[in-house]
Amino acid sequence: MSITQTLIIVFFILLATAITFGLFRAITKSSQQGETFYQKLTDRIGQLRMHKMLQALGINEKEYTRSNQVNEIEMHINRCRDCGNTEQCDAELESGEVKHADQYYPTNYDVLRAAHKKSELRSL
Repeated sequence: MSITQTLIIVFFILLATAITFGLFRAITKSSQQGETFYQKLTDRIGQLRMHKMLQALGINEKEYTRSNQVNEIEMHINRCRDCGNTEQCDAELESGEVKHADQYYPTNYDVLRAAHKKSELRSL
């Protein structure tokens, strides 16, 4: 094997190593950014009644934010924030029993119950 062939092989080995290292760094950075994004989303939920509703329904917030599409979660957040049934919601949340959420919180309630069932199935 000539020196030229050896140099070409070494060049491609170094190139493959550099690409592998670059991909590893990109994946790690993306994963960290994803965690930061989901933590901020969870923090936003924590500022709403929705946080207490998730707890009352037995839904893990971390699992909820990761198992639903972000645009759907944004819709849930907006519905909760703009809800006009805060007195009834607060009363049930404070009592510890959410019995009538399907009446005063129908759209989000159905979605949250479905999310809870989905997470229960995953844990089996």
